[in-house]
Amino acid sequence: MPGIFGAAAFRSGTAMELPFERVIERLRHQPRLGATRIAAPDGRAALAVFDLGVVAGSGTTARLADGRMAVVHGEITAPAAGAGIAAAVLADYRRSPASLTRLEDSYALAIWDAPARTLVLANDRFGLRNVYYCVQDGLVCFAPLVGALLAFGLPERRLHLPAVADFLAFEHVLGDATLLRGVRALTPGTVARFEAGRVTLASSATAATASSTGSGGGPTTPTTRTSSRPGCSSASTCSAPRRSRAGSSPRRCSAR
Repeated sequence: MPGIFGAAAFRSGTAMELPFERVIERLRHQPRLGATRIAAPDGRAALAVFDLGVVAGSGTTARLADGRMAVVHGEITAPAAGAGIAAAVLADYRRSPASLTRLEDSYALAIWDAPARTLVLANDRFGLRNVYYCVQDGLVCFAPLVGALLAFGLPERRLHLPAVADFLAFEHVLGDATLLRGVRALTPGTVARFEAGRVTLASSATAATASSTGSGGGPTTPTTRTSSRPGCSSASTCSAPRRSRAGSSPRRCSAR
């Protein structure tokens, strides 16, 4: 299964202690898939990407002298395109983190912002590239399949009953929930920032649409609230645009 995967540690231990080889085996559905991985010198973060190597720039990684790293899966046609897209995205992010809201096409990316000790995940406005994540005991793990995320060994294999009820009623799960407690999906057009004890989710879809239509609009301002929902620790703060349950984006289940 092509996509991005990795981990970041915000407390004791390092991300490199996690069983990455086991995750790779869960994702290797065909021999042509190749994994590329980069790690922070202190072991606090490891980013990886599984890719077929067909689209120029997809499956690439980049690293800056200050320790920032990036991996990109998919196709990004604006503001840049080509084999060096991961480096271009990382350079733009270093100048302005808001640059992630201006990316266009079908993609998923991860950035380790070493100076800020922050992990950033982002995807396109339609969510065409799956990203699932979990937060537990100061560790953040992410992968394109729930089954691969479980291979990290962090989330408990316990059903999330509200999501099960949604699935039985609507034949899909609503919003960012999954069938497992503690496992969340990165919803379409989201920029997620993970720091020590804090998860911030901001919608980039509004900004991208405004940019493409020339309306001059900016990113959606997130509403910050304290949450103890699965996927965040009980003491963390989750920031996300508020939306009604009826307005939550539906997703088909993808847990292999």
